[in-house]
Amino acid sequence: MTWTAIGRGRLAALVALCAAAGPAAGGELVGGFEGSYVDVEVPGLIGPLEVQRGSSPEGPWSVLEIRPIGCTQYCYYHDFAVLPGTSYYYRFLIPRQDGSSAVYGPLRVEIPSLAELGFSSNAMPNPFHGRTTIGFRLPPMEASGAPVRFEVLDAQGRRVHSETRTGLSPGAYTFEWSGRNAGGDFVPTGVYFYRIVVGDLSESGRLLYLK
Repeated sequence: MTWTAIGRGRLAALVALCAAAGPAAGGELVGGFEGSYVDVEVPGLIGPLEVQRGSSPEGPWSVLEIRPIGCTQYCYYHDFAVLPGTSYYYRFLIPRQDGSSAVYGPLRVEIPSLAELGFSSNAMPNPFHGRTTIGFRLPPMEASGAPVRFEVLDAQGRRVHSETRTGLSPGAYTFEWSGRNAGGDFVPTGVYFYRIVVGDLSESGRLLYLK
């Protein structure tokens, strides 16, 4: 069975695991970059694995302390700690019963420069139940350090959540929303919209919240 990339957005590609030979044999990885983070998708049936990242195909390798999201048919691993204009190598180690490990990868992922990225954002998981993470990337701009406002609006355009951060330099950041309104109550199931505003720039996206 071969697991293929699901699609491409702005500068994006979803990383998928090719498991044609089965988890015991190891295999190759294919993929790319999801706007503001590396997003790695593996079939949920693969079982426990270790995610490693290196600066070259030979290593040295460091273990990423990231937990999977979802894990029904697929598991999703998000690496937000990436720098623009940098290349990274990823591999997965899956333990065997004899104490050795099957190795998938390495996979080279090239992160575009800040100038190429611009002002971008993504929400994962989406649809979501419980909590979603909105990753965004600030480009170089004259108003560096300007307040960054994050808002969630309902389908009628009413603000249900907002927060502001200050002093952010160009780079990657995240906001999280747990489906609660300003009073701390859970909102009804439905479609919502997020908006990130800094200076004259604005990014928005659609969210589907499921109780």
